[in-house]
Amino acid sequence: MNFLIPCLIISSILFAGCHHNLEINDDLVERRMNSVFLNKDQNEVDLNALTDFSWEKAYIFPPYTTSEYMTEKLGFKWNNATGIDYRDDINLIVFVKDKKVVKYIELPRKYGDFASGDIENGITPENSIVTVEIFD
Repeated sequence: MNFLIPCLIISSILFAGCHHNLEINDDLVERRMNSVFLNKDQNEVDLNALTDFSWEKAYIFPPYTTSEYMTEKLGFKWNNATGIDYRDDINLIVFVKDKKVVKYIELPRKYGDFASGDIENGITPENSIVTVEIFD
């Protein structure tokens, strides 16, 4: 029994660490989004330019998106730890390949929101330009 508790703790830490490896949290995204944000004449973002990995479809979830809605759109259940269903400060961009989440971006809303027409059915690498509604 004493052996079980440390194993559970270590497993939880490893699982949490693996989950966070899915998050894209680097300077590339920040730099690219800042260039859009600073250029008020430009309101489009190419999701391919934000990635350096292979993906089949991307989904953009606005603040307060429920897990049920995400499951419906993704086509599978994803146990995300972003808390998007309670947050109003981010948009969540989820990249999928082979019916698995390969990466995601918690994109601060300071960059604006995404136009719903672009994102309703998912975005493909071949059609990866989305419109951002930039706040004044």
